[in-house]
Amino acid sequence: MPLKTGLVAEVGPAQGPLIVLRSDIDALPIEEQSDVAFRSERPGVMHACGHDFHASAALGAAILLKQQEATLPGRVRILFQAAEETGQGAPDVIATGALQHAVAIFGIHNDPSLPPGVVGSKAGALTAAVDRFDIRITGTGSHAAKPHQGNDPIVIAAQIVSAAQTLISRNAPPPTTRWCRSPSCTAAAHGTSFRTAPGWKARYAPSHRPRVSDWSSVSAKSCSASVRLL
Repeated sequence: MPLKTGLVAEVGPAQGPLIVLRSDIDALPIEEQSDVAFRSERPGVMHACGHDFHASAALGAAILLKQQEATLPGRVRILFQAAEETGQGAPDVIATGALQHAVAIFGIHNDPSLPPGVVGSKAGALTAAVDRFDIRITGTGSHAAKPHQGNDPIVIAAQIVSAAQTLISRNAPPPTTRWCRSPSCTAAAHGTSFRTAPGWKARYAPSHRPRVSDWSSVSAKSCSASVRLL
């Protein structure tokens, strides 16, 4: 298959139904802290979110299927898909025709909360796709002993983080099996001194499809804010 990144392998006779096993293979911008023998050899990136397990499981399935290839009633196509995290990998795979004539496609995602040997399943969506945004709040810096002389953006950012948790519960219908929504604020950057309140606060947050619409806490403190969708 003409994939820039990724791999497609096939096991079984040409005749019979085609089944696809799909695995993601992305590395993520996370420093691996574990001491296992198979830890990442590249600083700052690792196959997190179960991606090392997913790829290993697909490879293991390919090996086991190959060992019993003569007994298979049809073909099994093993797909190692790139760019799952960005949502771009699936269209690239579809464009190659790798999924044509498939009667079923199976994919898994690890869940450490399940005991070994247990598989979880449900109808409809299980987790949401990710929309990323960056919020920058600009205020006026001041000494920590005289906070009234400035507009502390850290306090405002904390209020926005708290208010974001009500975006879904108060502005969207109850979740169904089709839609999943979950606002998550996952990182923050601010000043570096213990003695002064910074003049700006940047908050980077992958979030599951909320809309940020209430800026009353920002305007009440005479600060400004900007939102950038990533």
